[in-house]
Amino acid sequence: MKKLLGLRDHILELTGISTETLSVYASDGRLVGTAQNAFEYRYQGEVTITEYNGQADNVLWPIYAWVRDHQPDISSDDLEFEVDLLDHEGVDLAVRIPLTEAVRRDPTTGGFTHCDPVEPADLYGPHPTV
Repeated sequence: MKKLLGLRDHILELTGISTETLSVYASDGRLVGTAQNAFEYRYQGEVTITEYNGQADNVLWPIYAWVRDHQPDISSDDLEFEVDLLDHEGVDLAVRIPLTEAVRRDPTTGGFTHCDPVEPADLYGPHPTV
């Protein structure tokens, strides 16, 4: 799941959140056949940040920008989040993102090659500043 790894790295790089408080995983996954030698992963990318003491915008903007770059075919309406207020300063934050990744069989080697879908970089206009 290359997109999940990329999203995780993006969040860590831009937010300063520690790996101890960040959890990234896939749920509700499906394999959908798209051709004889190909299929697509379709799943909910789940991002959970525990005991976060910053502004939610400082996490949500980088996630939003990443989605626009790496899964531009989804609408911003498809992003879901939950916030659990722990006290006056800390929250647990969870974000759900519908993701897809194409996989095709490489017939020359008999192995499998991961193929990132072609996604136009500016499908929805200028990207938000992070």
